[in-house]
Order: sequence, then C-alpha cells, then structure tokens
Amino acid sequence: MKYFPKCPFCQSEANYTVSPSNTVVQCNSCKAKFSSDEFKQLKGDLTKLILISLPLSLPDAKVLEHLKSITFKSLPILYWQNMNAQNTVENTPSHPSEGPKIRDILTKHADWQPIPKQVTSELPICPICRKRTTWEIRDKYGLTERGYTITCSLCKAEWEYTISKLSAKDMLLGPGAIAIYRATKIAKADSTWILRKIGNHPAKPNMNALLDKGLPVSTWKQMTGSFCGKCGNPLSEDEKFCPKCGNPRG
Repeated sequence: MKYFPKCPFCQSEANYTVSPSNTVVQCNSCKAKFSSDEFKQLKGDLTKLILISLPLSLPDAKVLEHLKSITFKSLPILYWQNMNAQNTVENTPSHPSEGPKIRDILTKHADWQPIPKQVTSELPICPICRKRTTWEIRDKYGLTERGYTITCSLCKAEWEYTISKLSAKDMLLGPGAIAIYRATKIAKADSTWILRKIGNHPAKPNMNALLDKGLPVSTWKQMTGSFCGKCGNPLSEDEKFCPKCGNPRG
C-alpha cells in the first residue's frame, strides 16, 4: 500500500489484505481495517480514509478512546500518515496519576513519515548543537492555531512552525487547505521557525537572544556553521569529510 509503508498503529512493514470487493484493507498484523468511498472509483491519489475496525492491541486505554471517537469518520489521508499510536515510552509522565500524554502519543511523527524525512533532508545539521541529527516532529494544537514542534533528537533544541491560524486568509481559503499547503513547506527556505528552547547544549550567548523569535529556515541553515567547499552540503562540526561527495573539510 503506497500510502502506508508501515501500519500507522502497529508500525509493521506494509503487509495488507484487500477484500474481494476491493473496498476494505486490513493490516495483517494488528487487524485494523480501513475503507474509503474512493476505493470503488479511484481516480488519481487517495485523499480520504475511514477506520472501520480497531487494531487488536493499543499501548494505552486513552488512545483506544480517541480512536473510537474517529471510527467510521472519513479523514484526510495526511491525518493517518502522520499518526504514530505506538509512541508512548518517552512521553510517560513522571507521576503515574497524571496518566500518559495522549496528545504526544498520537501526534509524534515516525521517522519514515513524510514531514520528518523532509526536514532531515533540508536541514541535516542542528543550528544549536551543530551535529548531524534527526528531527522529532509533533503536531501542536492551540485555541487559535495549529502547527508543529520540531525538536533536535540530540540536544533537544525546539522550534515551532505554524500551519494554520484564525486569520482572514485562513478563514477565506479554509483551515484544512491552508494546513496541507503549509505542511508541505515546513522546511522550505522562506518558511518561519520560532525557536522555543535552546536544549541541553551549551549554546553560544547570542542564541539566547533568538528565543521566541521567528527566522526563515534559510537563516537557521546558515547558522549550522560549515559547508562543503565542493558541493555545498552542510557539515557538522566534527565531520572531516563531506558525507555527500567525500571532499575533505576546508
């Protein structure tokens, strides 16, 4: 199934069974079942999907409660692609009575999903710790806007990127359309990231002045430090050779 190289629930490699009528798809691992009104006459890419049967096992009761609330609802394909219901370990609260952070459980994007891959490809070096990193992407919801938090997996520096808000433009075009449009631009040079946390790396003093300020991705990229003199690929502070072309560091 080209839309899901891994099941959004159990994270098993793509292994699905399609019903004889071609209207239902089942994960062979967790037995979650999906359908879509578009299956019957699919023209072009699939845009919406419906969860019609819950997976057999889930990491937490609150996840199950949430999934029950969206069962039999037609939701955008991007919603399912960005779901990772298995992500519970690092978001376990310090006190058992607090219960798991359901928002984090459901909204951290798996590394193989489109947005983390896009961010890591465009910005392979963290501007704060200047190390080659992978990025942890989570959905962020508020009363008037939604977006993503972008966290360096090494130093835990964190940025925000807004994809929709209650502005005249968003209300005119529709928040859903705006969200999808901006999500595809998250790592583009002119997109704005707001630095929210420096992380645990001893950053230079001037970085503290940038807290809560928004700068274009192109500016954050320049802050990574060094670039290959041959191909222009960003280099981490400890790399002696370019990982892309092999050219020695200048």
